[in-house]
Amino acid sequence: MTRRAFPIMAGLLSAMVSCGASAALITVDPDSFPAGTILNGAFSGVTLTAVGDNLENSNVLSAPSPFASTGTKVFADTDGASPTSWGNGSFSYLRADFAVVATTILLDFVADSIDDCNPFLRAFDSSDNLLDSVSAGCLSFGQGVTLSVSASNIAYITASWDDVDRVYNGALDNLRIEVVGAAIPEPGTLALLGIGLAGLGASLRRK
Repeated sequence: MTRRAFPIMAGLLSAMVSCGASAALITVDPDSFPAGTILNGAFSGVTLTAVGDNLENSNVLSAPSPFASTGTKVFADTDGASPTSWGNGSFSYLRADFAVVATTILLDFVADSIDDCNPFLRAFDSSDNLLDSVSAGCLSFGQGVTLSVSASNIAYITASWDDVDRVYNGALDNLRIEVVGAAIPEPGTLALLGIGLAGLGASLRRK
């Protein structure tokens, strides 16, 4: 390869690097589905699971609730007594697994009775190591809070109410996930790549 070809190749490499990883925000919200819809695999790249002591199965459902932080529906489990209320004596929690690396997770917690306390959001890597954890104190009836966890390699999160004393409970809604994936080259970058290749070919033919 000639020396004149090196600047062209450097430009092409720079264009390709600019098309590297980028962040995207995925919103996982039950409002988009009719009541009773099973949401476990309803969102691309995200798997939802209900985990708990006395659940009939691991299904996560869309259910109407006056305690929705957005729209009219919240996440529900298969506890027949109070499926839209996560926690309390019949303990349950929401788990979300991600098909690609996630970096920031946000989830809304809403108190559905008087003085619901200790909502928790935790992030783990693929080896089940705890990466980040955040909680809040007591919320009054109908009060909501958005909890957020961040790390460079989140594989899944768990969301719960009072998983220590198992006294309090509340609603979960509006999961937002920032994930990292490969960006698709923009049309302008592809055009630049074509021009660069043409220039490289012409330069080589002159030598």
